Amino acid sequence: MLYEFFNHIRNFIPLLLLIKAAVQDFKQKELDASSWLPIIILGGLSLGVELAVSLNMVEVITRLVVTLTVFFTLYFLNLYEAGDAVIMIGLSLVHISTRKPLVGGYFLQTLFPDFGFTILWNTELLMLMLISLKTAFKTFSRALKKDIVNNRIFDIKTAHLMFPGGIREKDYAEPNVLKQKIPLVSLLLPGYVATILFGSIAPLPFQLLPSSALD
Repeated sequence: MLYEFFNHIRNFIPLLLLIKAAVQDFKQKELDASSWLPIIILGGLSLGVELAVSLNMVEVITRLVVTLTVFFTLYFLNLYEAGDAVIMIGLSLVHISTRKPLVGGYFLQTLFPDFGFTILWNTELLMLMLISLKTAFKTFSRALKKDIVNNRIFDIKTAHLMFPGGIREKDYAEPNVLKQKIPLVSLLLPGYVATILFGSIAPLPFQLLPSSALD
């Protein structure tokens, strides 16, 4: 009974913790221990519960080793900040035994249906989509600004009100996607929601198993 109750609430506690972390990341552009520590503690408690009740301890330990190896490797390759990596590890540990989404869909398949890889995949996809939209908007905006001012579509006073900074040479430069700065935890929040409800938002068929195989 207690284990079933824990299974239900652990789907939603990380959501509250991620909201707090996302707000801090958005405001300060960095995370302190108050954001990542509760999530890693929750992950440790979840791991302890799974080790205590699991009938297949080898699988739980295998998942733990794979999760820690992957996320620590990504951190040491400087692909993620320490706080971001710890939060992703914590979320992976919270759902270390979760085998399928709540509503429907699939987790990415490695040695097993993997929640941690799926949330990483979803978050990166969301970041790519956001950067692409931001880049496209900037490109369109700069082209429109140039056309309005150079071709005098509006009079000079109106153009000045629309673009008070004027037109500078660097405004015509191509946007550099690699220089975009987007707080990762702000995207981990929708990435977590998508993962826990629907699994991978862009399924890769060769990495997935039918839901019937997971029941």
